[in-house]
Amino acid sequence: MYISIGPLITIKKEDIVGIFDLDTAAATKATKDFLVSCEKKGGTVSALSPGELPKSFILTRSGKVYFSQYAARILRIRAKKLKNLF
Repeated sequence: MYISIGPLITIKKEDIVGIFDLDTAAATKATKDFLVSCEKKGGTVSALSPGELPKSFILTRSGKVYFSQYAARILRIRAKKLKNLF
């Protein structure tokens, strides 16, 4: 199953390692350093509509980081609903 994380971008639920709130997670130096490192390596993807600010980020098994305009809470609810479909 796939989760929509932004306009025209979906991720396989099985590939998601974690969904993080950008405001709280990026408050730590370790997370900031990790995100900067991913960006330097070209491992980040923006799933934002024009003019939107990121509210969360999704870490995948491949190591890619996706920035989403949706709140982490909303993305977690979507993932949980997929689990309950079957």
